[in-house]
Parts: sequence; C-alpha cells; structure tokens
Amino acid sequence: MPVVGPCPSVALYAVAPLRGVEHLVLDDLSAYADDRGWVVPAGCAVADSGPLDQDPNVRAGWQRVRAAATGHLVRDRA
Repeated sequence: MPVVGPCPSVALYAVAPLRGVEHLVLDDLSAYADDRGWVVPAGCAVADSGPLDQDPNVRAGWQRVRAAATGHLVRDRA
C-alpha cells in the first residue's frame, strides 16, 4: 500500500479583465487544485479585476496571497 503524505496547501490567485467574472477563473483553478488533492485554506482563493498588465503589487488580492504565503498559510508539505 503506498504511503500517502500530507496534502500541500496552496493559494489561488487570478486576475479577470472584467469585474463580475472573477469566480469563473477561480472555479477552474479550484477544480485544478481539487484534482491534485491540494488544500486551499479559507481566504486563500483570491481574484482581482482590472487590466491584465497592471503591476500586481498594487492589487489588493495579490497582497492577500503574498501575506498568506509569508504567514505560512500555504505550504508544499507539512
């Protein structure tokens, strides 16, 4: 029987050019993570809307994802 290790936890981040469709992109990302057995902690599925070429450092959602990674909410192993 194979040994099953802990699931990695990941943050999902997307940028949609139009407000109101962010959930469509996050739904696809969530399905991708689910297929791989990855865990998305509460508050770590984030989307922004706006120009795709905008500097991510001015996006509120990107800052949330960075804080989650820095605060160790996401990890590649236990």
